[in-house]
This record gives sequence, structure tokens and C-alpha cells, in this order.
Amino acid sequence: MYGINAENGLKMLGGNAAIYCKMLDKYVQGNYFEKFITALNGGDMAETASAAHALKGVSANLSLDEVFEHIRPLELAAKENNLSANDPRIPELTDIYNKTVESIKQAIADPSLLKQ
Repeated sequence: MYGINAENGLKMLGGNAAIYCKMLDKYVQGNYFEKFITALNGGDMAETASAAHALKGVSANLSLDEVFEHIRPLELAAKENNLSANDPRIPELTDIYNKTVESIKQAIADPSLLKQ
């Protein structure tokens, strides 16, 4: 499944797909990505860095590797006050996030997909 390292995610939870899916749903409902984009568009780099850090952390905890790898440099750039809403990496991250969310929705609908 795109963006989900299900093997690692399930391993951390003793193979319990139901709990993993519940956590993945909370990830989507938590609006971490939206908070990052809102802060970025508002130009508040401290808030942007904080939102990026939260997105990075929860992505790492759930083994959402693609989002994690792409938010890391953006968090650093925000901390260095060197990030803008026009950064060319933002559309790429948006695409990766959207594809990952689609995979999450599929996994929630059919948890057996995580074990393939």
C-alpha cells in the first residue's frame, strides 16, 4: 500500500491490524497535514515548524515512510526560517500525503490489505 510500511506498523502493535487501522484513522482525523499547510500559508515559521514536527512524529510512529521522509527537510527549513508556501517541495508532499491517505482509507475499509 502506497506510503504505509504496514510490516513495521503492525510489528509495533503485535500484528493487531484493528488497532493499527484505528490509529491510522486518527492520523487522518487529526488534520496534521492541514495544520502544517495552514501555518505555512499564514507565514508563521514557528507554528509551521511545530506543525511539521507533529506531522513528522506521527508519520514516523505509524510507519508512513513517504510522508516522514518528505516532511523532514521541510521541518528543518521552517526551523531555519527558510521555507515559503511557494516552495517547490510542497506540491510533492501534498501528492504523497493524498496518496497515503487514500491507502489509509483502503486499509481501514479492508484491514487484510495491510498483511499482503
